[in-house]
Amino acid sequence: TERKRAEFLAIGERRVFERITSNVDLPDTLEAIAETAERVTPDALCAVTLYDAGRNSLSLIAGRRLPTAFQCALENVEVGARNGSCAAAIYLQRQVIVAEITRDALWEQLRAPALAAGLRACWSTPIRASDGRMLGTVALYFRQPRSPLRRDFELMARLTALAGIAIERKQSEAALRCSEARYRGLFENVIEGVYRVTPAGRLESANPALVEMLGFDSA
Repeated sequence: TERKRAEFLAIGERRVFERITSNVDLPDTLEAIAETAERVTPDALCAVTLYDAGRNSLSLIAGRRLPTAFQCALENVEVGARNGSCAAAIYLQRQVIVAEITRDALWEQLRAPALAAGLRACWSTPIRASDGRMLGTVALYFRQPRSPLRRDFELMARLTALAGIAIERKQSEAALRCSEARYRGLFENVIEGVYRVTPAGRLESANPALVEMLGFDSA
């Protein structure tokens, strides 16, 4: 029933946000999104991919219920118009609905592994960053030809919004760590003496150059 779907979705969203705020690894957080989709839509198999702009490719990061052989086929997919719904979604920068994989030209390059895995339909929605960048995709696969209903579009919108929050947060954390590492490298290796003090004048830290200048053996 619609009430049950709404309950499952609300429970799933809470689990995802708990993982985000608990700093859980990104694959586990995105797997929780996939599990939520599959509970709300029991005949679906959900997959989440990440987009590597440098390599212009997608890699599967969540989707444990997909057949193993098909998971391998999604490990490194070049973005393009004929490499499946997800690659097409990034290539076209829009949602791609394929109701019948057997006949759709968008699946020309991946049709064989998809059909071998028993998959017949795939709806893929791009995950966008707050600045519009492509981050990846959330896809729903089905074992029979199937077109989405209005409630399915609403579900996909909520799933991709959750995935975008999780991915952007992890990317921000990684950028912060990289910035801190660069600062630490500069602090440790610059030839000038550098130090930090509290407003009261208490020395908090000093770099090796200042320690040597002042004639001490260690900070």
